[in-house]
Amino acid sequence: MRYKEIRLLLEQGDINKIKKMLISRIQTSEEDALLKKLLNVIESSGLDERLVKAISSDPDAQNFGVEKIVADIMNTPGTVAEKTHFANTFKKGFINFKTLLSGKVSNIESLLQNQAKIDPNNEVEQTVPFVTRVFRRMLQADYKKQGEGTGEIALAVLSPRIFKIGGGKEASGDILIRGETDARVEVKARVPNTTGKGAGSPGKFADSKIYQGFDFAGPSKVLKKFFPKLKSRVALVPSGAMRGTTLTVTGTNGLVTKLNPNKIPEFADALATALSSVLGPSFTKKISSSIQTNNSQALQNNFVKMVHDKYYKVKSKNKEEKLDGILIMDIPNNRVLYTQGFNTITNNGGVVPAVYITYKDGGPVTDLRDFAPGVVL
Repeated sequence: MRYKEIRLLLEQGDINKIKKMLISRIQTSEEDALLKKLLNVIESSGLDERLVKAISSDPDAQNFGVEKIVADIMNTPGTVAEKTHFANTFKKGFINFKTLLSGKVSNIESLLQNQAKIDPNNEVEQTVPFVTRVFRRMLQADYKKQGEGTGEIALAVLSPRIFKIGGGKEASGDILIRGETDARVEVKARVPNTTGKGAGSPGKFADSKIYQGFDFAGPSKVLKKFFPKLKSRVALVPSGAMRGTTLTVTGTNGLVTKLNPNKIPEFADALATALSSVLGPSFTKKISSSIQTNNSQALQNNFVKMVHDKYYKVKSKNKEEKLDGILIMDIPNNRVLYTQGFNTITNNGGVVPAVYITYKDGGPVTDLRDFAPGVVL
């Protein structure tokens, strides 16, 4: 096969003639594999330009870097046909709003729409549609800015009706969903670690404004008063994945079980006050009662609901800029849930990982994310 022949045909843009010429000269399976790679390169000529043109129409994509997003799409395993469909369909949007805002647990596949059928010529991936592959890749991308999560970025880029809300942590929500009634939504996403080791930590209710004025040394002081020799990390309630040697307030071997019964009400009231005086005074009696009765589920639910409600209050500036809901995206478990109240979380099997109220030496918590609750679906 002569280079000049191929060059001339390329200049003429006659792809079919190039295919016929290459196919007629196949002699071995190795040449067949090489041919497929070459044809893919030829057919994808200009595809990146089409993607750039399509994606440049999205203001959020422009903000986060069109070239980076296009590179991620091009590097996602897929055929030319699948990527061409992505470019041609981009302006229609890939997010299914009926599923997104249903208030029921769904999965990533049902959250996405306008997906092409898997190309039978895709030898790498025959189980996951291309748009889903792109969405998952974007969730682990590195074009986010400080204080912005990959979940909200992926949603904003893949739908013309979803916009990233500016203002960072001062904003009322992460994304604005345009519709008959606009909705400001906070996104809490748990994504797999980029190293492939571990499922990652959930998005947490960790906005520093929620805890403004909160004394993180308070719980530690109460525990030290009743347990002077305490030198261990303490979690609120037992959890399936607690760090090292961790004690708990309630539970079968909880600290409350080590106290003289006459001391339990005083201990419960003091700890409940330390936990709720700033975050939600109306929850003080409920939290105290949960500790006194050694009811871990009630303690956890009341604590998380208290923080959850404070989160809504802080994030809602006024009637025009109020937080309408929270979207929980648990990517490792392939579960997504839009919630407008704490009960939606508990009714749909939401699980709260360990909430630590002291450091490993029994001293005050130093990292807000250790204290702030998150949700795994």
